[in-house]
Amino acid sequence: MSVLDVVAIAVLMLGSGMSVMEWRNIRLGIESRRWRAVPCLINKAWVGEHPHGDSGDDDVGYSANVEYEYKIGMRRFRSTRLSFQPTRGLSHEDASALLAGLVMGQRVTGWYDPLEKSRSVLIPDIATGNAFALVLPAVLAVCAAVWLVARFA
Repeated sequence: MSVLDVVAIAVLMLGSGMSVMEWRNIRLGIESRRWRAVPCLINKAWVGEHPHGDSGDDDVGYSANVEYEYKIGMRRFRSTRLSFQPTRGLSHEDASALLAGLVMGQRVTGWYDPLEKSRSVLIPDIATGNAFALVLPAVLAVCAAVWLVARFA
């Protein structure tokens, strides 16, 4: 087995795993349109800064982050899920736009899953980024699988 075989197997496994995880996000994002509304209290909302890659330059990406709580019946829940759409690796402008109107102490409407009350979002639905995050790893996994089949057939 060559180094390329090992790389192809790794790409196949990683691409498949990432696609499965993103498919779950897409499914939940679509389902979240039908979840129940609940009043939420924003505890914290901020734009995070993260270095892109390890090139050592000043290239950074941003993330939209939030902490909030909500109450269903007598039970209180805390969550950090803003949305099922990508919230990391964004431009500063896009991260700020996702957080528009979310300030500490503010009450906003969130949505929770009636089947799993601890699952909630502040922005239901999905975005174009979800499709990209699903398709790219899936294409890489398929290419690796085709290469491996051709190699060992």
